[in-house]
Amino acid sequence: MSIRGNEDADVAAKAGLDVAISNMRFPVSDLLTCVNQLCVKEWQELWNQCTLNKLYIVQPVIGHNISSSLSRYDSVLINRLRIGHTRLTNSYLLKGESRPVWQACHSPLTVKHILVDCTRYSAARQIFWSGHTQGRF
Repeated sequence: MSIRGNEDADVAAKAGLDVAISNMRFPVSDLLTCVNQLCVKEWQELWNQCTLNKLYIVQPVIGHNISSSLSRYDSVLINRLRIGHTRLTNSYLLKGESRPVWQACHSPLTVKHILVDCTRYSAARQIFWSGHTQGRF
């Protein structure tokens, strides 16, 4: 009760009671495809409203997984870097400490800062990221 999705489902189910029944037959797989497409569309519309969420920045399109060919270990590692959660940058949260500062330039210690913004590593970025989209995180 008072859950938006459940309330919407109840309204839709009750509306379906007034629809005439047809003898038309079609494969269930056709229906499942339509239902899946509708669910993904609605999920994407909700997700598009979360633009300030750091996960939206990492994956703006629902269901698109770029790391499917990677091992689980590598996939977890890449995803942690993409969302900025590493032991180096987030252990202060578990310890109840203040956010650490990157001593090289006195900026907050974040994965994005180290890999994208820190001027100390500009030359390394040019060597290793040449030909790739720089700054896309």
